[in-house]
Amino acid sequence: MALRLSKLMRDNRHTFMSLLFRIAKAGHYVFLASFLELDMADHDVEFVNLSTEDSIVVFDEMRKVPRKTKYAIEQKARRARVGFEALNDYFTKANRNAFVISNNQIDTLVAEAIHILNKKPEQEMALDLELGKLQDPTAEVTDTQLRTITERLIAQEKNQQRFREAKQLLSQAMAQVAAELSGLWTDDRYVRTLFENLA
Repeated sequence: MALRLSKLMRDNRHTFMSLLFRIAKAGHYVFLASFLELDMADHDVEFVNLSTEDSIVVFDEMRKVPRKTKYAIEQKARRARVGFEALNDYFTKANRNAFVISNNQIDTLVAEAIHILNKKPEQEMALDLELGKLQDPTAEVTDTQLRTITERLIAQEKNQQRFREAKQLLSQAMAQVAAELSGLWTDDRYVRTLFENLA
């Protein structure tokens, strides 16, 4: 059962990555950057009375302490570079032939999300072009440029109703993916793997 569940989860992940890749191909990099939660680098986290009880980690409170150092800026830039390069690498690897769940409803939801993201202000368009260079192996983006870009990114991401609406549509699309995968629990694709491993 664990092997079957593992393969289902892998196909679920691959399907979600394929949706993100479609959004990247449409040029919506500022939106994709919002998944990286770059502003998390602006504080350290402290757990008050952290301990384990019956093999479970427990704590009384989680405190966020503001971080005002250059390291926070470096961390944001690094996270952005790694995130965008990883998305590109994921689909350029030869072994990425996993199963992608798709149907008309999922495609419609993703198309609606992209339609909403297309209605963007000029500042976002400029940032999208700059971030798009991270997907281009021939383009060079210096660390200094990327630090400046990430600071502008966080300002763009705040109070973005369009981003919230697009994420809601993607969430609905992934709910459809989950329903499809659930219906494939006894499909040969997943059961055969189990029997092959037992042989």
